Amino acid sequence: MLLEISMGKSRAEIQKAYRQRLKDKNKEEYLRKESESKRRIYVPSHQLFISYQTMTVRNAIEETGPT
Repeated sequence: MLLEISMGKSRAEIQKAYRQRLKDKNKEEYLRKESESKRRIYVPSHQLFISYQTMTVRNAIEETGPT
């Protein structure tokens, strides 16, 4: 007599299975939504660099104080 004991799934495994079911069910809609999400979140690297430079200049001005 052989009993198979399986552990429960982690949250990551549950979420991965859920996303896969969505993908299998509505492939075109899922891919469209995923693409829109990526576009909305994306920030070009040159914008990040400009933001970093601006922040660095502001910090330098604050440190020196008014002249």
